[in-house]
Amino acid sequence: MGEVRVEVFQRLADEVLDAIPFPLDLQFPPSAAKAFPGYEGELLTASLAEPMEIGQDSITIRPVDGEKLLPSDEAVVIERSLVDMCVAAVEAPHKVDQLSPEDARPLRALLNRITARDTSADGVRDGLTKATDAEFRAMLSRIRFWWETEWVRVTIEHRPRALLAAPIVLSDLRVAVQIRGRVCGTVPIIGTTCTPRFNSPRVPLVGRNLFVNLQSTPPTLSGVLHFDDIDIEICVKIIKWKVCLRIGVTGLVDRVLATRPWSIVNFGSFEGDIPFSKKKLRISNLTPSTGTGGLDVTAALVVTG
Repeated sequence: MGEVRVEVFQRLADEVLDAIPFPLDLQFPPSAAKAFPGYEGELLTASLAEPMEIGQDSITIRPVDGEKLLPSDEAVVIERSLVDMCVAAVEAPHKVDQLSPEDARPLRALLNRITARDTSADGVRDGLTKATDAEFRAMLSRIRFWWETEWVRVTIEHRPRALLAAPIVLSDLRVAVQIRGRVCGTVPIIGTTCTPRFNSPRVPLVGRNLFVNLQSTPPTLSGVLHFDDIDIEICVKIIKWKVCLRIGVTGLVDRVLATRPWSIVNFGSFEGDIPFSKKKLRISNLTPSTGTGGLDVTAALVVTG
């Protein structure tokens, strides 16, 4: 068995990055282009339709404390669901008894804040403002939230620094992330409710890394892009609390990028028929490693047939 070794120097990576115009827009999926007239950036295809669970560890709740966070259409839908749940519980107490103890306990705590004199939607909402942070948090924890994506837009604002290694690292990224979709939730007594579809703000993120994970599929060494952390928070005002939902944009985007590997080194020219023989020369294995001047790739050659 023989070997062929190729060294990709750092200078080549710098020249490649110099050739790419920044800022660089990545949008997922291609239909996202309709949302941005005149968009001519690269489009990557993948289905983003699968709902994404928003776990309780991805939800933060705190008092607004004078912060200028205006109620939005999305917040109104969630808030109305909580009010409707309490109104339904007041009008039909047996529905609370039908809930699991885990769901019924925080709901009863909220109902204790509502006066018997006013069980209208406005009266219930006024009663909810008297709830403690712990009571509100306990009730919100009984709602199963998920996110449904329509599109994602990631803008790499400037040219990153490249380090040719295994894996390749593009560092010092400054990106802006925007997402469109809707929040849905399963509310006790009420059932499933969803907000209107909306565009998140463009969220700036600094100091991020973009990795190029190396994949060996002889005779080609390919790279697959992978962001380290481009998750964003969507914050809304509900009654008197600021509720922030962390949306796992990283996983969404990485699933798309995994479908789009690109060739770094191709050793196909070393393969072929051996003259005056019925045997063939084939690449059996590719081994990338970090070299002194960049990325080393060693290809193992074998005779077959």
